[in-house]
Amino acid sequence: MSARSLSFLPLIALLAACPDSGPGGTDAGVEIPVEDAGSVLIPDAGPATPEDAGPGPVQIQEVSPVSGSAMGGTRVRVRGTGFAPDSIVLVGGEQGLDMLLTNERIITFRTPPGTPGPADIVVQNSLGSATVEGAFTYYDPLELHSVEPGSGSYLGGSEVRLLGDGFSDETAVLIGGAAVRGIQRIDANEMTGIVPPAASPGEVDVEVINAFGRKVLPLAFRYYAPLRVNEAQPSGGDLAGGYTVTILGEGFHDGVTVQVGANECGDLQVIDAGRLECTVPAGAEVGPVAVTATDATGAYERPAAFVYTAAGDALAIHGSAPDRGPVQGGTRLAIYGSGVTDDPQRVLLGGVEATDLVVDGDRLLVTTPQGSEGTVDLRVETAAGFAERAGAFQYVTPLAVHNLNPRRGPVEGGTEVRVEGVGFGEGLRAWLGGQELEGITQDGNALIFTTPPGAGGPVELRVERGLERARLANAFTYEAPLRLNGLHPNRGAQAGGTYVVLTGTGFSAGPVNVQVGQGAASDVRVINDNTVSLRTPPNLPGTVDVTISVGGESQVLPMAFTYFDPAFINGGSHGGDVEGSVNVTVYGVLMGQMIPQAGALVYLGLESDTPYFGYTNAIGQVTLSGPDIHGPQTVTAMQNMCTSATVVESEGADVTLILYCSAPPSPGGGGGGRPPALYPRLQGTVSGFSKAVFDPATLGPDEVPFAQIQLTQRNAFSSPTPKATIWEVPVDEGGQPCQGGTGNCIVIQGNDMVFADHATFDFITMPGRYALLAWAGIYNSRTEEIVELRQLGVRRGVTAVLGEIHSGLDIHLEYPLEQSVNISLPDAPGQLEGKLGPNKKRVTTYIDFGGEGVYPLGDTDSDSNIIVQEELPSFPGEFMTFYGGSFTRRWEPDNVTGPSCESAAQCEPGQSCVPTMQGNACAGEFIYSYPYSVTLKQGVGRLDSGVTLDPILQFPEITSPVNNGLLEGGYFRWKPAETGVRPTVYQVIIINLVTNHRWDFVVPGDQRKFRLPHVPITGNPEQPPVPGPGAYLWALQAIYIPDFDFESWTYGDLSQANRRSWTLDVELFTKNY
Repeated sequence: MSARSLSFLPLIALLAACPDSGPGGTDAGVEIPVEDAGSVLIPDAGPATPEDAGPGPVQIQEVSPVSGSAMGGTRVRVRGTGFAPDSIVLVGGEQGLDMLLTNERIITFRTPPGTPGPADIVVQNSLGSATVEGAFTYYDPLELHSVEPGSGSYLGGSEVRLLGDGFSDETAVLIGGAAVRGIQRIDANEMTGIVPPAASPGEVDVEVINAFGRKVLPLAFRYYAPLRVNEAQPSGGDLAGGYTVTILGEGFHDGVTVQVGANECGDLQVIDAGRLECTVPAGAEVGPVAVTATDATGAYERPAAFVYTAAGDALAIHGSAPDRGPVQGGTRLAIYGSGVTDDPQRVLLGGVEATDLVVDGDRLLVTTPQGSEGTVDLRVETAAGFAERAGAFQYVTPLAVHNLNPRRGPVEGGTEVRVEGVGFGEGLRAWLGGQELEGITQDGNALIFTTPPGAGGPVELRVERGLERARLANAFTYEAPLRLNGLHPNRGAQAGGTYVVLTGTGFSAGPVNVQVGQGAASDVRVINDNTVSLRTPPNLPGTVDVTISVGGESQVLPMAFTYFDPAFINGGSHGGDVEGSVNVTVYGVLMGQMIPQAGALVYLGLESDTPYFGYTNAIGQVTLSGPDIHGPQTVTAMQNMCTSATVVESEGADVTLILYCSAPPSPGGGGGGRPPALYPRLQGTVSGFSKAVFDPATLGPDEVPFAQIQLTQRNAFSSPTPKATIWEVPVDEGGQPCQGGTGNCIVIQGNDMVFADHATFDFITMPGRYALLAWAGIYNSRTEEIVELRQLGVRRGVTAVLGEIHSGLDIHLEYPLEQSVNISLPDAPGQLEGKLGPNKKRVTTYIDFGGEGVYPLGDTDSDSNIIVQEELPSFPGEFMTFYGGSFTRRWEPDNVTGPSCESAAQCEPGQSCVPTMQGNACAGEFIYSYPYSVTLKQGVGRLDSGVTLDPILQFPEITSPVNNGLLEGGYFRWKPAETGVRPTVYQVIIINLVTNHRWDFVVPGDQRKFRLPHVPITGNPEQPPVPGPGAYLWALQAIYIPDFDFESWTYGDLSQANRRSWTLDVELFTKNY
C-alpha cells in the first residue's frame, strides 16, 4: 500500500509537535465539557435544586445558575436524568442556544433573550419531558450610560442625575468611592442623588452596583475646587496699573475672569488651578480694593486683597494687605503709602509694636504681634512723623473642629450633636456630609445641631465663618441597619479568588467578616457603608449562601453565589466578556494524556510588574480577578518542563491553555504490572476480485492477486490507525511468559492480506469507530512490493471495543480505481521574495467517511495550477476531501526511506545507500515544507467537471524580526496580504534554538503585531525560567476559519482538520534580553 501512503514529513523537527498532534488538537471534533475528563472531574456541591419533575425517564434535579441577563447569553448547566442525544432545552418557551449534551445527566446551554422575571425550564426528548417552573430568573442587566452634570464642587452637596438601565431600589451609587446620599430612583433608567464631598479636586470614577451587576464609568465625574481668592502677589502697586500680578487661590480654570477693584485684570493666563497671572488695571484712587474671581458658577470676592498706592509729599498710609490674620500673630503684613518707606522707625497694630520691619521697595513688611479678636488701627512712625489708618487690620480666631459628641447616630437623623472647637461665632455656617445644617446653636466654644437624614457611613463636617473654613473628615458616622441586598458578580470559578462586591447597608458599624458557603472570604474591605469588596474562597461547583457579620450581627443571602468549573477539555476561550475576572485552567499533554498542571505560573498583561499573577491549584486552575480587569486580556501560562502558551487579547472570561510537557527522567526498573491488554480483534472475508486480476496473461513472474485491509484514521492530519497481525493473548494455563506484561500468553498469528477470493483476514487494532478498506491488485511475492492496485472494497460502521472479537466484517470489492479528477488551484501563491519557495503545487485526496474517519488516496504535485489525480475509486464527490496548495519542495539527502540496499544502484535515482542500525538502506527524498499556503475542501459534489480548491490565502509579509535580526521592543510584526480572504486568527510559535523551549501564541485575526509578554518575577522558587537572550525561530500561521469567534473557540477549532485555509512562514531572530 506504499503507493498510496501519504507521508506528511515535519516542516521542521521542532514544529512537529504542534497542537494538532495532541489531545485537543486534531482529536477535537466535538466539544467535550470538563465533566467527561475523568482526571479533572470535580464532584458537584449541589446548588439550588428545583422541585423534582416527578417520576419519569426525564428529570431535572438542578439548575445552575438560577438567574441571568434578560439579553440572554448566560451559560446554564442542567443536571438530571434521561438526557438523550435528541434533547432540547426551553427557557420561558424559547429554545436554549449552543446546547452541549455532556452525558445523560448533564446539559449545558446559553439562555435565549427573555422577559425580566421567572421563567420555566423544560428538557424534552424522545423519552419524555421534565419542567421546573420558575427555575431561572431573567433580570435587566445593569448599565450606566451617563452622569449629569459631569462635574461638581469637591465640597459636595450638588445634585447629580444618572442615566442607564436596570436601576433598582437597592442600587448603590459611588462617586470616587464615596456613597451618593439621598438617592431617588425615578425608574429603571434614571436616578438622582446628592454628590458626596471629596478630599481634593480631580477626576473620579462613577460606579453603580446591585445584585445583578456592577458598572463603572471611568473618570466620569470631575470634582473641582470652587472659586476662591487667597492673596495677590504683590499685594499692592502703583495706581496707574500696567504691571503683572499673580493671584493665588483655588478653582482657577480657562474661562475665569478677575477684577481688581472695579476693573478687569487684563491679559489673564491661568497657570494652574491655584495660580493665575494678569495685568493690573489702573485704579480710581489710592487705597485697598477687593480682588474678585468670576466664572459660570458665580463669583468669589476677597476684600482688601490689593492696595493701590501713589507717590506723594505727605506721610500717609494707603492700605495694607492682607486685611486680616490670626490672633496668635505671625502674619506677614505689607504696608503701602507715601513716605512710609522713608526711614521708618516702628509699626504698631492696636498699639502693639510689630516685629521684623523691612523696607521692600515701595512698601514696608512687618510681622503682626499677638492681638485680640476684632479690628485694630495701624500706625507707622518714621523719622519725619507718623501716619495712622483706622480699622486697617482684623484679628480673627482661626476656625478649628476638635471633637463631636456623639460621633454616631441613625440614618434617619435626629441625633443631637455637640461640636467642640474654636473660632465659632456670628455668621457661622456648617455642612454635614455636604448637606447644610439648620438650627445651629452656640454654647461658648461649642456648636450644637441636630443631624438631618443621611446615607450610612462616615461623613465630614465642614464649618465656615467669613473667609475662614475648617473640615473634619469622618466626623460623624450614620448607622444604617445591617442589610445584605446582593452581590456582583454572583458567580465565579471554583478555584476561588473572584473579586466580589457586596451591596447593602450597615457595613461600617464594626469589624466585617464574610462567609461564602463554608469558606471565609479573603481581602475583605469596607469601601463604605453600602459596599464591601472581597475575594471568594475556593469551593466545589454549586450555589451557596453568602453570610456577612458586622460586629455581633449577621445577615444571610440564601443561595446567592454560584461556583462553576471554567475548564474546557479542548482548551481555548469562552465564558462571555471579561468583566472583573479571568478564570484560567492549564492542562499539560504528557505522553498523549491531558493532565491538569498544578503550580503553573499564570499572568495577565505584558509587564513584569503586573499585579495579576498566580499559580494553579491541584486541578490546574487559578482565578485572576480585580475591579480594573475589563475587556480583552492577554493571558499567559508557563510551567517547568513544558511549553508556554499565550492568548493575545482574549475576549472570553474562561481561558483553558494547553501546554506540551516532557516527563522527568525515569528512575528505571519496574516493568509490566498487568497482563497484556485484549485489543479489539477484527475478522472477515474479502470477495469480488476482478477476473482480470487472476488472468495469468496479466501476471508477471512471482506476481499474485492480493487484497490488503486498512483502517481509516481520525482525520487528514492524524496518524494512521495502528494494527497488528501477531499478538499475545493471556491464558490461565499453558502458554509462555508474556512479553508485554505479567502472566502467561499464547501468540496469535493473524493476517491483514488475503490472496484468494473469500479468504479471511484477522488482526487487532485500537478501540474506535472505523471504516475498513480492502485494496486489491497485484503483489510481487519475491520483492514484497505492490505492483498495481485495481479495486477497492469498503466495510463501514465498524465499532471496535476492547476485549471483543468482531467477526463477520466481510468486504466486497466493488469500486474500480478508474476515476480521474482535474483539480484547479487558481489562487495558489508563487515564490516569495528572498525565500526558497513556494515552488510546487501539491494536492492530496482522501475518502471521507465522517465520524468513521478518512483514508488518504495519494498525492500529486505539479508546477502548474492544474493537477490531475488518477486511479481514484469511483466514489461521489460528497465522500472526497482535498488538501492542496503551494509548498516549498526541497531535497533532504539524509532522510532514510528504505528499502535495504547494498549499493545506490538499488535505490531510486538521486538516492544514496547509507548505513543504519538495521543495515544499509536507501536515503534521500523530497520533502514539502514551509513557506506554504494550503486549503482543505470537503464534500465537493460532482467530480466530472473538476474541483476548484479555494480560497487559498496569500502570505502575510513578515516585517520584524527577519533575517536573524534583533527583536526590537519585544514586537513581532507583519503586513496582511492586500488581496484574497483575510485571516480570522493567527497562530505563532516561538522556539529557542538552544534550549528548544517553545512558546505558542493565539492572536486575533485583526491584529498586525503583538508584544512578547515580560515574565513577572514572583519570588516563588518553582517559577519557570524567564526566556533569555539567544537565537530564536518564529513561525507565523495565518488561518482562515469561516464563522470563527475569538470570544468562544477551542484548540480543536484551530486544528488543521477544522481549518479552511492557512499559511506558514518562518523567520530567525536574536533576542538580547
